[in-house]
Amino acid sequence: MPNDEKGTILIELVVSCLVLLMFFYVCTETFFLVRDKMLLERIARDGAREAALTGDTGTGREKAHDRARQFFGKRASEVTVELERKERNGAEVVICTVGYGHPVFGNLGLGGIGEVRLGARAVFSWKDT
Repeated sequence: MPNDEKGTILIELVVSCLVLLMFFYVCTETFFLVRDKMLLERIARDGAREAALTGDTGTGREKAHDRARQFFGKRASEVTVELERKERNGAEVVICTVGYGHPVFGNLGLGGIGEVRLGARAVFSWKDT
């Protein structure tokens, strides 16, 4: 082995490990983003459904906040919930819109480097009887 190539393997190993570490962090962050988006969809669906079943948007809002506390724990206060009644095609519907600022790399204990605003919306029919 020539003298000018000493340490090349060590440098290649370090660079390779850094690339693999970044790949791991990006994959993990993508998982957390997809998970949070799915949880927001569930919160919106449950809130709209509860409001449609009970006929009260306040009850639907409480259900959505309960789900946010269940799924997001201490960060539940960062989840925004909006419920409204509208008429569409001759039928009344309930629309629940939720939002959340997902901290990028915040779930990995890195303090976060910004946030991505996630949102979800659910529409359920409202039937007065």
